[in-house]
Amino acid sequence: MTQLDVIFKDIAQTLLPYTGFIDKSAAWLGVLQIVSPAFVLNGIRKNRENNKIPVFPFLFVAIYMVLSLRYAQIINNQALYDSNLKGLAFSAVYLTIYYYLCPQQKKKENVIYISSGAALCTFIYYYSVNADPSTIAAKYETIMTSVLWSFHFIALLGVYAGFAGKTSSHLALEMSSASALMGANRICYGILKNRQFIVFQNIIFLAVNLGQLSCFVFFSSKTPPKKVKTEEGKSSGKKRMKKE
Repeated sequence: MTQLDVIFKDIAQTLLPYTGFIDKSAAWLGVLQIVSPAFVLNGIRKNRENNKIPVFPFLFVAIYMVLSLRYAQIINNQALYDSNLKGLAFSAVYLTIYYYLCPQQKKKENVIYISSGAALCTFIYYYSVNADPSTIAAKYETIMTSVLWSFHFIALLGVYAGFAGKTSSHLALEMSSASALMGANRICYGILKNRQFIVFQNIIFLAVNLGQLSCFVFFSSKTPPKKVKTEEGKSSGKKRMKKE
């Protein structure tokens, strides 16, 4: 037993009395994750032309739901399939509403992103159908993990953009908050079940969402105005130069 296993075991013993709460809260947090995009979309509806939130939060969820749906088929888990089917239905509706609400000049760009996501799902589905059935489950898990890490990397770029531009206008507060809470819950679940992979995966997931939330703490959700020299300022500057 490694030192890490000992640490996990000690934490699991501490969390053991709260197992029931962790299980019940997972269900409620799942509902919160499902409805949180609705609040984000309502905010976008109120400020359509000045919306800075990109399509990625909605698109990534839809892509992951499609991949999860296929995974449920591979492992023959009907309960997981039904759950992911509902998740896909919600995410498809949210993505459609986002596209409807986005400014006209952004629609062409968003069509490219959505089409790329659809192409990725089609390619992975085609691969899974034609792969060796005896090994596809493990390979598909690796593919899903790779896709998930790619999403995390793009989300980190969004955090970097927030700190660089000193703004949180491009981030979705409600979705980040719900995801952070779910990430913390999944970490506790992973520790209780001794699933180190789940723990480390959700530690990164939680860190990304906390990074997004920190942008809301430190910076305004409004894009800082650019400093523009007025005509009066320019003319006074020219006068000073002439005097000199």
